[in-house]
Amino acid sequence: WVAMPVGSQEDPETLYKYNYKTGEVWKDTRADLTALGTYIKTQEPTWNDMTTTWNADLTRWDDVIHLALNPTPIFGDNTGVTTERTSAVNDNGSAIDSRFETKDFTAEDLGGEIGQFVRWTALQVWAKGDTLDIEYSTDAGTTYTNITTLTLAADYPTDASPLNGYFDVTSSMIRFRFSNDTVSETFSLKKFFVEAKLREMRR
Repeated sequence: WVAMPVGSQEDPETLYKYNYKTGEVWKDTRADLTALGTYIKTQEPTWNDMTTTWNADLTRWDDVIHLALNPTPIFGDNTGVTTERTSAVNDNGSAIDSRFETKDFTAEDLGGEIGQFVRWTALQVWAKGDTLDIEYSTDAGTTYTNITTLTLAADYPTDASPLNGYFDVTSSMIRFRFSNDTVSETFSLKKFFVEAKLREMRR
């Protein structure tokens, strides 16, 4: 994890997380972040340490996060508050604004030419969890328009039966945002497919 101030930020609130096994990079934010580190657990929790009910607990009892000697990320902010990263879906009692934003798709992604218009019509989505808000932007992320909110299941849809979001917009580029900012809700996005048709050249 690499934390740094970006733009007008005075504290290193922007986090880039690199998975060295898969080569994937995530961008995240931590408001007012001033310190980031880990500590090593020396004791494992017991049954009596668990404060939630059996049905409400979303973790696995034998998960590595509960084991002794497991390094746990710790965050400090500019108000002096220190928080621990856990497997809970809440962030210090607040909803986590979880987002995945795509690149700007253009006609070139469909075999067309730079500046060619495209009629974008639908998204096929493979995701699981609770709910998923899907939006699109035709101005490089300045503004977004809602497509739909999907109600997800515990497992991913089959390859032959994806979830669908329908819309109809013609533009030379488009990007998509998948998000959920509801307390105690999560989503996991496996893949998506954009349905579109090439149109005339922009003059």
